[in-house]
Amino acid sequence: MGPYKLLSIIVPVYNVEKYIGACLDSVAAAGDRLDRVEALIVNDATPDRSAELAKEYIRRFPESFRFIDKAENGGHGSAWNEGLGQAEGKFILFLDSDDALENLGRLLSFLEKTEADLIVCDKTEFTDGTGEIRKVKMSLPPAGVAVNLEEEDWKYDCRFCHFHTCVYRKSILTPFQPLFHERTSYDDTILFAAPLIKAGKVVYTGFPLYRYRVGRDGQSMDILQIKKKIGQLIGEGRYLLDFVNSHPADSEGKRNLLKRISKRTVKTRCDYILHLPSSGERSSLLESWTDYVTQALPYWKEIPEVRWFKRYPYPVFRLLLKCKNLCNRLFK
Repeated sequence: MGPYKLLSIIVPVYNVEKYIGACLDSVAAAGDRLDRVEALIVNDATPDRSAELAKEYIRRFPESFRFIDKAENGGHGSAWNEGLGQAEGKFILFLDSDDALENLGRLLSFLEKTEADLIVCDKTEFTDGTGEIRKVKMSLPPAGVAVNLEEEDWKYDCRFCHFHTCVYRKSILTPFQPLFHERTSYDDTILFAAPLIKAGKVVYTGFPLYRYRVGRDGQSMDILQIKKKIGQLIGEGRYLLDFVNSHPADSEGKRNLLKRISKRTVKTRCDYILHLPSSGERSSLLESWTDYVTQALPYWKEIPEVRWFKRYPYPVFRLLLKCKNLCNRLFK
């Protein structure tokens, strides 16, 4: 491995032999800029040939690809914790091994010049099997203009900090290690909030970086998987809210932004609970989730889903939500 790495790319590997080649090829596509990259391939005790296929890249690019072998499977978050603990790069990029990158060379040029802690890019979603493409542009300040989060009253999309659209300066993540919960799904939820605590400036590149695969069987955000793992989804939402409460932001601008993120986290959990087929399960989970929220967030009455559930009978609550969603669609 070379003496200085600008970017560490952390790639968890588990049961992805169908996709791992395309993923790592997209890293190798940096070409003559690859020497600035450290790709950490974290084998989470995969039972298939993924690790064997990944090792070929270590042989081909020994200065840029590194293999980390975990003794036992600990889940996605475990692999990210391991990679982050060993990363030597100035910046961190999390890459799932069924996804890919584009414009990596362009990103490296951008990173060489920026003083920002959070570097935000657009993303591309592509459908597994059909190859259908959807471009997702971020709603942020003009490209190249660094904004100080401690001074800015953030009026833009509050979801910019997720790993599909963000590259992180390593120094704003390492104080919270181990950051990710292990042996659970939706462990990436914490990235919507945790990097903001230590971040100073954020900058938007204006070009896409992450290519996110959708429509794959067993994907965690598939509605069938969400229904199976709703307890884990709620648990990671609680982790985010507890994290924000225990790490108070040092400026009014950041506090307002984290409040928006927390409110959105509450709303999305309510939405997912309402997708469950059993009315009894929906009512029970909403009861426990909103009970927790009323204790965790002093501003819980500002969240319609919580306020209405606590105030009205369940049928009235559902009717109010339907009216709210209809109005949002009509006046968007």
